[in-house]
Amino acid sequence: MVNGLFDGERAVRPEVVFGLVPAGTGGDLARTLRAPRDTEAAFERVRSLAPTACDVLSLTCAGHDGAPVHRIGVNVTGFGVNG
Repeated sequence: MVNGLFDGERAVRPEVVFGLVPAGTGGDLARTLRAPRDTEAAFERVRSLAPTACDVLSLTCAGHDGAPVHRIGVNVTGFGVNG
């Protein structure tokens, strides 16, 4: 979800703010953050709230070909066998 905001473990552009607009059937992060399920309400919440720092997860594992794969995530970082 946030891999494009990082180059390795460093933020590419630290001034960029990540905003969550939930979609789909999952939504553990959306539930944790109490994000509205309604799209317009979620966009309004993103526009109106002040940015808050959060922890990010860094995972390095072996890919299908055995080569190292690095991923950055918030809330959950998986490798194909999640939940």
